[in-house]
Amino acid sequence: MSAGGSIELSPTRERVVRSYYGALALLLACTLVAQVRLSSDEGRSIVNMFSYFTIQSNVLVFVTALAVALRPRASGVVGQTVRLAALCGITLTGLVYGTIIAPHVHLSGEALVYDYVFHYVVPAAAVVGFVFVGPRTPFRTVNLVFLVWPVLWLVYTMVRGAVAEPVFRGLGEVPSHYPYHFLDVDRLPTEEVAVTIVVIALVLVGLGFAFLHGERWLESRSVGEDVR
Repeated sequence: MSAGGSIELSPTRERVVRSYYGALALLLACTLVAQVRLSSDEGRSIVNMFSYFTIQSNVLVFVTALAVALRPRASGVVGQTVRLAALCGITLTGLVYGTIIAPHVHLSGEALVYDYVFHYVVPAAAVVGFVFVGPRTPFRTVNLVFLVWPVLWLVYTMVRGAVAEPVFRGLGEVPSHYPYHFLDVDRLPTEEVAVTIVVIALVLVGLGFAFLHGERWLESRSVGEDVR
């Protein structure tokens, strides 16, 4: 890493990084706009749409992908914290969707296409980019402060569901005041919801440390690669 909060990249590596994350940002921009249009056309709440952890995670991936595409050499605490949040959030999205949510989803047409992009394509692309594309910008323990975001999201979700009683129908599930069925305390025992939250929280923390140490390991293997 060079002075001034930037990393060193070879011209070839920089082109690869810009192209990869530029394409990912473009895909997400188009899909997010299309999803907003579809939700609006179907008379569904845009606030509800952006209240999904999935959508927030995809927005973070879009922001970080665009930032890397525009400034692949940049490195700073704020940027790295948001990048770690995006990686952990989107990986958790893919894992939870595939293991808990997918069996309850009943979508078709455009909604199904966008659903696959948000829950399968983007999580896979984010992890592939992290492992194979870079850029190698090491995370620091301070970047784990991103965990404040999912905590605030959970508090917002549970309080809003109990007080404002919004109606979520976005994934084709039975209408609920909560964005995901496993958080629905109106239909599930409170203890079951609490256990699920604890398990998911532990997975998220584990992902944070995995990406943190994984980035350091990947950087150690590529020392000198970007400056040849």
